[in-house]
Amino acid sequence: MPPANSAAWILEPPGELHIRSTEYNSPSQDELVIKVWKAFTSKQNEAVAIQPFDAKVRGHAYIHVPYPFILGNGVAGTVEEVGPGVTRFRKGDRVVSDTPTYQAKATKYGAWQKYVTSREATTAKIAESTTFEDAAAIPFALLTAVAALQLALGMRKPDTGRRRGKALVWSASGSVGGYAVQYASSAGYDVVGTASPAKFDYVRSLGAATVLDYKDEQIVPKLKDLGPFDFIMLASGGEKAAKAISDILQPTGGTFASTIPQR
Repeated sequence: MPPANSAAWILEPPGELHIRSTEYNSPSQDELVIKVWKAFTSKQNEAVAIQPFDAKVRGHAYIHVPYPFILGNGVAGTVEEVGPGVTRFRKGDRVVSDTPTYQAKATKYGAWQKYVTSREATTAKIAESTTFEDAAAIPFALLTAVAALQLALGMRKPDTGRRRGKALVWSASGSVGGYAVQYASSAGYDVVGTASPAKFDYVRSLGAATVLDYKDEQIVPKLKDLGPFDFIMLASGGEKAAKAISDILQPTGGTFASTIPQR
């Protein structure tokens, strides 16, 4: 008999959350089920991430999903069951996973439930020293940074040979920007980041060679002097930040990746 499952459902766009029982989904080919809620008496509960994207879907119907729906795609917990073809995990493993909730638009992948279905390909083991809370916050920010630098801009993967080049990460101290700095640095690039002065040491600790104050009135000419850059990513910021990047690329122009949505 499958275990009892429950979830935080959103019934309409936009809408409040409702805790209701839901079906337990046995894993299909190359899938696994992750248990993400323990009893409330547990000293260390598993965790789900509530990302800004999730909040926008719930509160503003940011993208279309079939209602009623279970939101969330970042989850950390223990493996409950593995499906056919899964070879890297077994029951009880501590894992973090990025589920295809918003791509597949299927409730079984929604992270805001007790037993979440995910795919082996987007799941990784976590160390005993890593908390479930810390692990659950990793996938969304990390994958955003990797998608921007590697998939959108063409940066090579880390450990593929040391190369000379420069990468600029605007807003390097945030979650997405911090992963972008680490990824570019591990791929062999000299990274220049922007942040507030209080975060300079932190950004350097992630691998940035140079860090500048994003509020500096001379930020554009200073960055131009440090360029040209092989890769530029706007990890956070508003229209002023986007304009600064555009000015840096003048007069020849160029391409950069941005997390700011198009209007």
